[in-house]
Amino acid sequence: MAVPSHLSSIGFPVGSEDEFQELARKLLDLGDPLPSANGRYLRWSSDCGAEVWLQIDEENTLVGLAPHYSGPTRMKVRLDKLIRRPEETLLDGAFHGWADPDPKDPESGSYPFVFDSPDFDRACALEMPALVDVQIAAFAHELSAYDSPEAFDKSQDDSKTKFASESFIPSGLFPAEGKEPSPPQALALLSGSVLEYERLSNPLTGKPF
Repeated sequence: MAVPSHLSSIGFPVGSEDEFQELARKLLDLGDPLPSANGRYLRWSSDCGAEVWLQIDEENTLVGLAPHYSGPTRMKVRLDKLIRRPEETLLDGAFHGWADPDPKDPESGSYPFVFDSPDFDRACALEMPALVDVQIAAFAHELSAYDSPEAFDKSQDDSKTKFASESFIPSGLFPAEGKEPSPPQALALLSGSVLEYERLSNPLTGKPF
């Protein structure tokens, strides 16, 4: 099934440009300022984990807004490359890295992947390669749920490509068929088991997520 937008996924049901602008104006007054080389960020955070990072350029203009969810988990990642995309602002950016790396072997890792950083302009000064603890929030674009691994396997009976019940495919690293390679995107296909879930409420809107 299709899922809400990234903002809706943390309790901000923004459905139009006017609603987006209204949300941005409200958060401008509530965010904590964090200076960076090319402007500053305003970070709005909440006890429920929902966060929004606003981007303010050197001319004091709002140029971007990125949602995040601050959860309890961390993962060890070896960062090896900065990723800038020509269509994005100087305050936007991503990292390429390897999950679960061996600290003694710079060529090791369970899998490569790309993730966007809401405070990229503050973090990009890291010297590569860098072994860091990273908090990853994955916002679903599509979601399918099954009662068991067996039910998941059965759902793929007619598929040419079958996935294990626990898998991760960094699809953002592969160029679309017939298109020129472009900067990698923070996209993935993943399957796994839900270990814990909770219904939360956004303190600004009162909306559940």
